[in-house]
Formats: sequence, C-alpha cells, structure tokens
Amino acid sequence: MGEVTTAYHEAGHVIMANVINWQYKDVTVVPGESYLGKIALESPPPDILEALACSSFLPWQRKWLAQKILLCVAGMVAERIAGLINEDDYWNVETGFAVDLAVEGGLWIEYEASGDSLFKADVPAERLLRRHWPEVEMVAKALLERKTLTSNEVDALVFGRK
Repeated sequence: MGEVTTAYHEAGHVIMANVINWQYKDVTVVPGESYLGKIALESPPPDILEALACSSFLPWQRKWLAQKILLCVAGMVAERIAGLINEDDYWNVETGFAVDLAVEGGLWIEYEASGDSLFKADVPAERLLRRHWPEVEMVAKALLERKTLTSNEVDALVFGRK
C-alpha cells in the first residue's frame, strides 16, 4: 500500500470518527513497526472493555459496537471509493475484526437462503463517507503534506473549529 492509499485509508477513519463523534488524539501516515498509518483513538469506557472481554453486549452497548464496526471498515471503504483498491482487496485485519464484532454483537449480518452470512457494515459506512467525501479528500491531502494531524488540526481544517 502506497502513501496515497494510506492517506485515504486514515482519512476515512478520521472522518468516520468525526461523524460518529469518537474522540481521537491524532492521525498519521508515518509507518510504525506494525502499521503504515494509524488513528490514535481515546480508550473505550471500562464497561465496554468488559463487554469486549467476554463478548457479551447489552442492548445499550450495541451503539458503541456499531460505531466501532463503522470505524473499522471506514479505512478500506475510503480506499474503495477513491478507486485505490478493488472488491477483492477489501479484507484486512481491521475489516476482519469488524466482522468478529458484528457476529458477537449480532449486528449487520444477514443470512442468505444458502445459509451463508453476508457482512453489511460497509453499506452504511460507504453512505456516510460518500456524504463527507470532500472532507475525506481534504484530510488525505493534508496527511500527504504534513504526515501527522492532531484532532484539533483536523477540526480546524475540515470543520472550521478552533
């Protein structure tokens, strides 16, 4: 994956985080030991960590779960919208994690007559990212120029917030 692809991938995560109102510290396209880029999210609440540990989600925790799934798939969906990958390249560690969360939480999984399950989280993620595509492109461009952006810099750049 090249730097442009990484920038769109991370921009997809950042814009989704803003859409679902998730807090993050920064986003970068500077590679690390195990990643090409990353968004540094704030830690989830303790009750969510407990639910994740035992794979048992109460109804009110499913909103968090749905948001986490959207956030996980947003990077690959942004790459796909930008025309940087095809359908066959969609799956990675993040999208696999999203599927696991969806199965455990009973979210966005449909079963065909054949009994095969279909992962559907990319549908709402794509709808949301297409609605905010100019913002995705602004963040991707800024990441290519600056390499790292704080959440405050993204807010100022994209949303005019200081």
